Amino acid sequence: MLKMKKIITLAIVLGALGAIYFIMDPLQGDLTAMKKNQYIESTITKLKNFNPSTVKPLETGSKGEYYAFDGDGDSFLKLKDGSWIYVISRTIHADTDFERMIGDIQLAVDNSGTIYKGTEHWCGAKLVESKNIEGTSIENLLKTLNLTKQ
Repeated sequence: MLKMKKIITLAIVLGALGAIYFIMDPLQGDLTAMKKNQYIESTITKLKNFNPSTVKPLETGSKGEYYAFDGDGDSFLKLKDGSWIYVISRTIHADTDFERMIGDIQLAVDNSGTIYKGTEHWCGAKLVESKNIEGTSIENLLKTLNLTKQ
């Protein structure tokens, strides 16, 4: 009799947990979308307030072959013609249980104030050959980084 009570109690607990999961699962998608939208909005505000004199521009690596755009952070690149782009990137690797799932996203602003967005996975960094940047335009750089107008 005691064994049967334990089995019934276990079945009730498992059923209750299943019901909670069934109710909460659709809400998880809503919470994820809400968290991602909050992140995008706050990052766009940061981009709009960006002052290029406050950061050091990217430099090529030791051999001068690549620029490395940070996969989870800020990167600022100034081109020879004086135009520039500031990119804030976030990687899915930074997602925690609390923030799950903002995911891979890049948001950027250029010297004209235009906002750009990308969702490519930059694992560690996005490496761009220096020969593809020097003498190029913001438009070509945006294509290389897979960023489109927001």
